[in-house]
Amino acid sequence: MTVKLATAASTNANFPSNAGIHTAIHRAVCDIFGTFGGATVKLQRSVDGGTTWVDVPSSSATSATSYEVALGAGALLRANIAAGSGASLNVWISPV
Repeated sequence: MTVKLATAASTNANFPSNAGIHTAIHRAVCDIFGTFGGATVKLQRSVDGGTTWVDVPSSSATSATSYEVALGAGALLRANIAAGSGASLNVWISPV
């Protein structure tokens, strides 16, 4: 099942929320696409209930991309979208 972290999202926010979502996905394909307008997208995860967020290594994107990523089951996950203007971005995670 695909998890849609962001759909037609604008910039300078965390999606789906600051709190992130729980995921049982260990390994996934991350698809980032849409209109970037200079924005940067990165995946972030938290293993302490959302107190501390760290960037998922090699997850930063400034243009459409698709990559495989190890997430670790039970972690909270969110997409961080920063900078840019007029962005409309999608961040989808699908189990491998």
